[in-house]
Amino acid sequence: MICRIPSQLSEFVYCERCDLYKTRRHIVFGKGNLPCDILMVGEAPGKVEDLRGDPLVGPESRLLWSTLTKVLREEKLEEITYFITNMVCCRPKALESMKEENRKPEVEEMSGCRKRLLTLFHLAKPKMVLLIGSVAGTHARIGAERATFRIYNPGYVVRNKAAYPEFIASIRDAIRLLREIKHV
Repeated sequence: MICRIPSQLSEFVYCERCDLYKTRRHIVFGKGNLPCDILMVGEAPGKVEDLRGDPLVGPESRLLWSTLTKVLREEKLEEITYFITNMVCCRPKALESMKEENRKPEVEEMSGCRKRLLTLFHLAKPKMVLLIGSVAGTHARIGAERATFRIYNPGYVVRNKAAYPEFIASIRDAIRLLREIKHV
């Protein structure tokens, strides 16, 4: 499934601003509501996301989705809207690996997607930015005037089950802060 792309992002549909375009299957812009209450920014699409063109299909994404949904239900905030995207829209593959594993995006690759991320931020008008993992937490530099919250990368949590309690607690803290911001 390829996600619909807002017209303001149409200039990025055939993006070649960095070398990631050479190995991508799909550009994975993101998914959700625009504008939104929470803009979630992750690292990069994984293999499954690249194959399907959808940011919420891999095991890591399913963990994030199910945990966020659970917390919103517990906090009785199901009406909260969100949009999920990544620092880069194309999957960075470790080409030297025979397994075609994912790798973290390079600074130049993230710079190539910066204009798209800023355009998306202005379309989203979020009340909160949720930075997912160390790459987004270190390099996003958006939303300084918004509440910004960092959480573990769900991929880390999938590989390290002991981190799940802290992962869910950080999402719960972010949602509670959003409740205060929205005065719900």
